Amino acid sequence: MCCFTDEENGNKIAYVQFPQSSYNITTHDLYASCFRVPNELEMGGMDANGGPCYIGSGCFHRRHTLCGAIYTAFFKQEWNGETTRNENESVSVLEERCKPLASCTYEKNTQWGKDVGLLYGYPSEDIVTGLTIQCRGWKSVYLNPERKGFVGIAPTTLLDVLVQHKRWSEGQFSILISNCCPFSYGYKRIPFILQMAYTL
Repeated sequence: MCCFTDEENGNKIAYVQFPQSSYNITTHDLYASCFRVPNELEMGGMDANGGPCYIGSGCFHRRHTLCGAIYTAFFKQEWNGETTRNENESVSVLEERCKPLASCTYEKNTQWGKDVGLLYGYPSEDIVTGLTIQCRGWKSVYLNPERKGFVGIAPTTLLDVLVQHKRWSEGQFSILISNCCPFSYGYKRIPFILQMAYTL
């Protein structure tokens, strides 16, 4: 969270990405599930050129960026804003007000999933979301601490690994031939070297 509260550059950061780590990696790591090259080289290289891509997990987002905010140099978040609270409202009234938020139709006829939030319709919607956020002028930060921030489970069988890598490869290829191709969509919005990194 220190990245967001940095007085000099914190207001430019959209999200902080941590590496994808797993706790069930075997001694010999037969299926290369530790992601050593992406975690130590690729993401670090992207960080030096505008920021890493969003990989779908292990990430802290600034709420405004997921809501479609475009970065401006004057963007400052008000930390001491006051909130209004009505302590006299009954629980049943609050429950009724929350029901539309929990319904399946809350996002219907809105820009959510198109311009706001995670962008749906792509096999790798996380990568497209990160690209879109960076094309709006925001930066991202890659943080790889010694003590892992997020830990998951790696695939344990060859079939699971092949299915996972097939999905990732198809997702990257579909982005390359879609209207969100980093070379056309990111043209004059993000550095050319970052456009190339998004195609890896």
